[in-house]
Amino acid sequence: MKNKLHILALSFFCVFAGAHAQDAAPQNLKAVLDAQRGAAQITLAKGVYFLDATYKFENLKDVVFDGNGSEIICRKRTSTFRVSNCENLTLKNFSIDYDPLCYTQAEITDISADGVWTVRFFEGYELPDSKDYKKESMRLFDGKRRALKYDFPTIHGGFEMTAIEAPRTYKITISQTLAKSGVAKVGDLVVHTLRGGGHTIQSENSKNLVFEGITIYASPSFSMYEFNCENSTYEACVLKRKENDPKVSSPRLCAGNADGIHSQNAPVGFKVRNCTARDIGDDAITITSRYYPVTKVDEAEKCVYVMSREKPVFKNGDTLVFLRGGAEIMGKTKCGEFTDAGITQSEVKDHAKLYVRNLLMQDKYIYGTKVKLDPWIKELKAGDVFNAVERSGRGFVIENNFAGYTRARGIFVKSSDGVIKNNTVEECALAGIVLAQELNYMSGGCFENIEIANNTVKNCLLGGSNSLYTQAGAISVISANAQFKFSAAGAFKNITVTGNTVEGCPLPCILLTSIDGLTFKDNVIKPNFDAKRTWGQAIGVLNTQEVFEANVVQK
Repeated sequence: MKNKLHILALSFFCVFAGAHAQDAAPQNLKAVLDAQRGAAQITLAKGVYFLDATYKFENLKDVVFDGNGSEIICRKRTSTFRVSNCENLTLKNFSIDYDPLCYTQAEITDISADGVWTVRFFEGYELPDSKDYKKESMRLFDGKRRALKYDFPTIHGGFEMTAIEAPRTYKITISQTLAKSGVAKVGDLVVHTLRGGGHTIQSENSKNLVFEGITIYASPSFSMYEFNCENSTYEACVLKRKENDPKVSSPRLCAGNADGIHSQNAPVGFKVRNCTARDIGDDAITITSRYYPVTKVDEAEKCVYVMSREKPVFKNGDTLVFLRGGAEIMGKTKCGEFTDAGITQSEVKDHAKLYVRNLLMQDKYIYGTKVKLDPWIKELKAGDVFNAVERSGRGFVIENNFAGYTRARGIFVKSSDGVIKNNTVEECALAGIVLAQELNYMSGGCFENIEIANNTVKNCLLGGSNSLYTQAGAISVISANAQFKFSAAGAFKNITVTGNTVEGCPLPCILLTSIDGLTFKDNVIKPNFDAKRTWGQAIGVLNTQEVFEANVVQK
């Protein structure tokens, strides 16, 4: 009996001590981590920790950081962790949140006859910055569903916000087109981003990183971003809004402000398995690489001149794939010597005119590079682009994940030699699963040998319809060239689309273009015939059939 009482007392003490530890004042994470610098195993005692600045993991090899279920509060809207030049580094078992939050949230209390919203921001959320609000985005949520409003787009700028005398109350004037649509109702909810600098976990120039069992409740931009990282693994990570937050008077609607798990220019593609990415402000899971637009050709020297938004990541000896009009493959060659060549803004603006949809962020194109090719590819001209095969994320795996409840896409791939299998994608305002380049961002990949199999895509493409939006199917494999036409067959090679279920999405449910070697079978389609949308009509998509194909050669 004495032993039983002792065990009960000890159990009570452990529970009490654990609860007390959670209620204790947060510890300074920087100090705790600094004390373990140089250790191969870094472990936190389970608890709550705070960070006031980005913590950097640099030049580490064969190190494991185990958060042991701890909660990390980032007290500035900046990166929490930045990983640079590491190999075989594992980060696992912790959650990240922000205080203050990275967005603010309000309710529409009145809508005037001319469509002006009166909104009241909830207690616990910051008020919008009157100087910077136009730089940010605004999303409309259905007050009853507490999910993104159907048939209404995200607003990027183009609105006016003015404080009035009533506490925490503002007037918001949106475009007359949206105001007259009548979609917004009193009682609907508004989310307005409050961005900071950096991504929650940002990684660069590293190999064999492992992120396991990490939960991220908020982010000023991307939740998990990697650049030029090789063979990363994301296992059982969760990106979602936090429930039951006692600091806010209205439950949170969102998590991160932008992409969820985002890989760019990976020498070997990432593996994303058993993860959840939802309630975020852009694409949930995406892998991409850079296109380099050709501004000038010097056949005599066997050189091309290209421009870019960041310093080129391709290297001497890399395989370069050239694409006519940014879409149709002309040939492959090797990268020889390359040197800085300079670029002016007037040259950028002149070059941008070669693309019907134009280039975004033109002022960011500040790098000009002269690249020698070996062997030479005939008939190259300004307006072509190239992609570096060794920097395009080949070998990716996206499997057994949940993605959705986002204003953008669920899974967006611009790469090759990979699989997208057994995922569930729901409630994306745009398409659910996409293979496509984006010339206006100069991002893409050399699309070949990709399997899209046994995925379920539900209730996608129900956001505000846009006839210029080319990714018009809940599952979209779409290539559009610089002249805004479907590319010829061969922009994609050896694409398999099998065993997928598409449910509750408008027509067309599946969009397939520009493929040489398509395997398409055993897909189940259950359309939402009541949802009428104009997606893709400007490029020639017919919104009257379950599967739309153009320039496709079956395998």
